[in-house]
Amino acid sequence: MDNWRDEALCLGLDPQMVTPEHCQECTVRHDCLWEALSWADWYRTDSYYASLVWGGFYGATRNKAMYAADFKIKVAYESLLEKERESHGTPDKLRRPHSFSENPGV
Repeated sequence: MDNWRDEALCLGLDPQMVTPEHCQECTVRHDCLWEALSWADWYRTDSYYASLVWGGFYGATRNKAMYAADFKIKVAYESLLEKERESHGTPDKLRRPHSFSENPGV
């Protein structure tokens, strides 16, 4: 879904003020996390700050997950979702599963 940003609970907030708690009720937080892992963390623009929260996780946490997953996006994504389940219970707000690429490096 390309327009997930329009539905983000943090839309309009100062990005530097967003914390993982803001994301707990957001229905598009997993789309946001996927975006961070697959694009935003690696192909940064002038307006991007790696320390910001995306999908409920700070940049350092996402970075650790990517290193631990040998930079395989799907593995890091699933690892972070598991971490979320351990912390907050089953993520009931996930509206749609991601369709993962057939590329084994992803």
